[in-house]
Amino acid sequence: MAITFNEAMDLVKQAGVPEAGLKPIRDKWDEAFNLILKNNERVAQINAARAQDPNNTEYIDSLWKLHAKNDPKLSETEAKFDAIAEQYEELLKELREFGRTKVPTPLSEDDAKNVRKAVNESSETIQTAIAGAASMMAMVDAILAANGNSVPGGLISLMPEVDSLKNTRGRKAGTSTTSYATRIGGFEINGRNIHRDGKANFRYAADSLSTEFGAENFPENKVTGEEIEEAYFAAIEKPFRSVKTADTTKTFEFTKEVKIAENATETRTVSLTVKAKEADTASNTESVNQSDTTNVPENKSAESEPVKSAENKTPAKKTAAPAAQAKK
Repeated sequence: MAITFNEAMDLVKQAGVPEAGLKPIRDKWDEAFNLILKNNERVAQINAARAQDPNNTEYIDSLWKLHAKNDPKLSETEAKFDAIAEQYEELLKELREFGRTKVPTPLSEDDAKNVRKAVNESSETIQTAIAGAASMMAMVDAILAANGNSVPGGLISLMPEVDSLKNTRGRKAGTSTTSYATRIGGFEINGRNIHRDGKANFRYAADSLSTEFGAENFPENKVTGEEIEEAYFAAIEKPFRSVKTADTTKTFEFTKEVKIAENATETRTVSLTVKAKEADTASNTESVNQSDTTNVPENKSAESEPVKSAENKTPAKKTAAPAAQAKK
């Protein structure tokens, strides 16, 4: 049976420990206890504010669901929504089942490099084409506006958004001195060595972490070498790729929201260790029984192709999935 801290102190006192010996214990307990209470109070305030954010759709949905019970008109709208939502989910399920039959064979490492190169090389061509189209459509936009039929954002906004291989965190230009992946001496995930043929780099680490996060079943769980590399430079508090070769060994946490089921996610946190290049330890060598653990530059790999800007400078219309929810 669990007892409280004060009850435990009473038992210790009954055992003959003088009050002078109990006081420092109580003082330390009270200090930590009060700090925790204050912290939890602050966290609760933040969570409450976050929950009541008008941009939080879960909060907004909970409000109309609550009031729908006492509002006949709202109840009618809710019933119509539920019917559409149920149909939407059924149709989406059917489409996804079909999509699973059309999943292409994953690209080989060489094919991925070639495709990445093609994407990078076509970036400037695409931007030039978009700029040309925008100038031509400006005249049509003027005519439509004169007739009172203008398109919000102009016709160019109807152009599909250009997908980019650039990391979604959006690094600022000019923060790195090189566009090639930083060379490292070793890599560990939760203390486990990650290497191939005695060599380690961010791409190998990302592949291993993607597998650990279940990217095979849920592609959105995939981790890129650049993501890990950025996390490393953030941990050592240096500009991204400010050095060509890692000169600092650092252990840090990497957290990612991963999908574990169609409608379920969870937060995963792993401990990553990046070893300085000059600190190539014997751990990699011993594990593969090789003496040469020197990294080769990754300037020919998929992770190390020169980065070219692929940002769409023109407004682009994003296609959003219907905001329907399955009836619970």
